[in-house]
Amino acid sequence: MTDEMIDMSEDNSFDDTTGAALVSAQDLHAWLQDGAELALVDVSEAGQYGEGHLLLAANIPFSELEPQIIQRVPRRSTRVVLVGAVAVVHRAAQRLRSLGYTHLHVLDGGLAAWAAAGYPVFKGIYVPSKAFAECVELTRHTPTLEPQALQQLLQQGDDVVVLDSRTAKEYARFHVPGAISCPGSELLYRLATLVPSRNTHVVISCAGRTRGIMGGQTLIDAQVPYRVSVLSGGTQGWKLAGFGVEQSAAEPLPQPEAVEAETALSRAQVLTQSLAIPVVGRHDLAQWQADDHRTTFLVDVRDPQEAKARPVPGAIAVAGVQLLQTTDTHVSVHGARIVLADDQGVRAHTTAYWLHQQGWSVAVLAAGDTFVASPAPLATDKDSVQAQRQALLRGTPVLTLEEVAQAIRAGAAVVSVQPSEVFVQGAVAGAVWSHRAAIAEGAVDAVEPKDNGVRLVIASDAVVGALAAQEWQARVASAQPVAVGVLNLGDWETLAQWGLVVDPNAPTLQPEQRVDFLYWLHDRHTGNAQASRQYLQWEAQLPAQIGHWPDAHFRIAQVQGG
Repeated sequence: MTDEMIDMSEDNSFDDTTGAALVSAQDLHAWLQDGAELALVDVSEAGQYGEGHLLLAANIPFSELEPQIIQRVPRRSTRVVLVGAVAVVHRAAQRLRSLGYTHLHVLDGGLAAWAAAGYPVFKGIYVPSKAFAECVELTRHTPTLEPQALQQLLQQGDDVVVLDSRTAKEYARFHVPGAISCPGSELLYRLATLVPSRNTHVVISCAGRTRGIMGGQTLIDAQVPYRVSVLSGGTQGWKLAGFGVEQSAAEPLPQPEAVEAETALSRAQVLTQSLAIPVVGRHDLAQWQADDHRTTFLVDVRDPQEAKARPVPGAIAVAGVQLLQTTDTHVSVHGARIVLADDQGVRAHTTAYWLHQQGWSVAVLAAGDTFVASPAPLATDKDSVQAQRQALLRGTPVLTLEEVAQAIRAGAAVVSVQPSEVFVQGAVAGAVWSHRAAIAEGAVDAVEPKDNGVRLVIASDAVVGALAAQEWQARVASAQPVAVGVLNLGDWETLAQWGLVVDPNAPTLQPEQRVDFLYWLHDRHTGNAQASRQYLQWEAQLPAQIGHWPDAHFRIAQVQGG
C-alpha cells in the first residue's frame, strides 16, 4: 500500500468549505456501535480500497460516486462518514453536499489515523460478508470434504452430487467437473428437485470458501434429509489438489413441484421464526418507506431471470446469494431496515436468516404482497434512479458511436475512463487512460485536441463519463463542452465501419496507474497456485483479524439439531 492511499491531511478546512465535520477514529468506532444509521463510505478507487480499508466501510469510488450513492444511501439526511485521500474526500464532500446530503463527516487523519488508534485495516473486497461466513464455520463446525475425498467418491461412482453455489455466470467460467449450478439462495428451494434421492451425499462448492459454507450450513440448519458437506477450498482447493475444472453453461434452474416447494418453505420459515424475524405486509412496508428518519431497502432476492421477467415495484434486484456475499455493495447504510421480497418465500426467508445474524435489521415481505405497487415513488424505483442519473449529465453532450468516430477523425483529444481492465484489452488509437480524481487534479491538462477538435471522454457508462468530463471541463479555458462517448468492447467492429482504428495493443499501464484494479492475489483463478493458497489462508484468518466479533455486528445463533 502506498502512502498516498492511506494519507489524510489534518486540515480542518472541511468544516468551512464543504459542510463536512471531522470525526476522530475513536468517535467513529463508537458511532459504528451506537445503533443509529451510518453510511461509512470509502471514496478510493477499487484497487486502492482493496489494498486497505476499514472493515465496515463500503467502497463507492469517487469516479462513480453520485450515481452509486443515490441508490446505496438514498436518504439524504443519513449520517455519512467519508474516508479516502484528502483531496478526493474534499471533492466528494462537495459533490454530496450539492446532491442534498446534509449530515456529512470526514474521518480525521483517514486510514492512517484509524490504524494508529489500534483498529484493524483489511485487505480484499466483500470482507464483512466473507468474514461472517468464516465465523459461521468456526461457530457451527460446518462439515467439509477434502478434494481428494470427493474425487475418490466420484471415481468410485458413489451417490454424490456437487452443487455449485455461485452465480450461473461464475459457474460457466469454471467448476468442478459434473457439478450442477444452483446459487446458494436457491439451494433449499430447488434441492429436492435437483437431488431426488435422500441417500445422495450433497457437496456444496464455490470458488473458495464462503459461499460454500453459507450454502451448506443453510441446508444443515434447515435439517434437510441429506448428508451435506462443503468442498474444502472450493474450485481453488480442487485445483490445488491437482484436479482440473471444466467450463460449460449452467442449465436453467428446475421448477419445484408444489409439495417440494411447500416443504422447502416450511423449513425456511422455521429458520426465521427461530430468530423472531418478522413477516410484514404492504401496509407496514409503506409506513417504513414513508419514514423520513430511517432508511428502508426493499430487495428482490429471487433468481435474476425471475426478477427480470416480473420486477418487484421499488425493489433493488439482487439474488439472495449475492446479497449475502456482497452486502456492502448494495446496502451501504448500517442500521437501515432491509425488507426481502420473494413470491415463493423460500429465498427471502433463508437470506433473512443470515442477514439477521450478520447484524442487519431485516424483515420478509409477505409473499402475497410481492408485486403490490409502492404507495408512492421511491428513490430506489427504476424510473426515479434513471431520472436522478439523467440529472447528473448536467448538459454534457453524449455522442453516438458514429459521432465518436467523426470526432476522433477530426482530431479530438481522447481520454478513456473505462475500467482499466477494459482499456488494456484495446483502446481507440491515441487515447489516454485516466480517472475522475486524477482528471480533477490536472492529469490530462496536457491532452489537447488537434485542428480545433473536441475533448472527448470515452466511458463504459454515460454518467460516469459525464462526471469525468465535467472535471476536465472545469480545468480548460474553452467554451466548447467536453463530450462523452460510450464505448464497449463489442462496439469495435461498428467503429471500424466508420474508419476508426481500435488499437488491440493499448499502451501498457503500470500497476500504480491502475488504481481501479486490485492486484492483490488477482490471478488466483488463472493458474497462480501460491495466490490461491494465500487467498484461502486469508479468508480463514479473518475471524482472528476482527478479534471482537460484535465489532463487526455479527450475532451468530446456535441452532438446536443444526
